[in-house]
Amino acid sequence: MSIQWKPPEQRLSPHAVNLWRISAIIWNTAGLVILAVLLILDSIYGWKTWIGWILWGLQGFRCSMQCGIYSCNPCGYTDIGITM
Repeated sequence: MSIQWKPPEQRLSPHAVNLWRISAIIWNTAGLVILAVLLILDSIYGWKTWIGWILWGLQGFRCSMQCGIYSCNPCGYTDIGITM
């Protein structure tokens, strides 16, 4: 059984796309600032080791998700194949 999708009848407004991009930039910047502040506080006050590991893990996950979302392409993959 296959699902039949009908094509969209309306187009997205270019203003909606710009709004989504600006919103994503704001949220990503806020997340970066919050994690940076928490990492600085961890360094200053010497919190338990596992808290620092969790914060660094969250930062790494956040960066890897941004790489996937914004296609920063660190491995050299392209849509038509792999470049060396």
